Amino acid sequence: MKAKLTPQEIAFLESQGLGAEDMFDGSNMSQRDREAAMEALGKRFYFGGKPCGAALHTLRAKAGHCIQCDTSKIAFSTRHSSPARLYVAGSLRGQRTKIGSAGSIDERLVRLELCAKVGDGVKGLGGVSWGC
Repeated sequence: MKAKLTPQEIAFLESQGLGAEDMFDGSNMSQRDREAAMEALGKRFYFGGKPCGAALHTLRAKAGHCIQCDTSKIAFSTRHSSPARLYVAGSLRGQRTKIGSAGSIDERLVRLELCAKVGDGVKGLGGVSWGC
């Protein structure tokens, strides 16, 4: 028997920029079989498994985390499965180094320079002129 998404689950997925096509039906599958099938199909999220203990949600990230209780798991899964490049940005004047990853190095450099001009209030990085 296959599980079906409820109207509430569909509304939640839409609120997160996801749709039914992003989901894998993991009904009646072992963890090993479900993960292998999801990998083969390129799916990051599933439904049809055991409900979460907190609120009985059934929408999960591939690792088994409830994406309804903690929507940060959606962003993490998206970043984890997206191609990215590692970068090292340094500031001689500010004597700071930042190591990170970005899908687009050019876009990341623009954001780092913007933070230098207006300050971002994050970990004291504002006001630093970055160069790559």
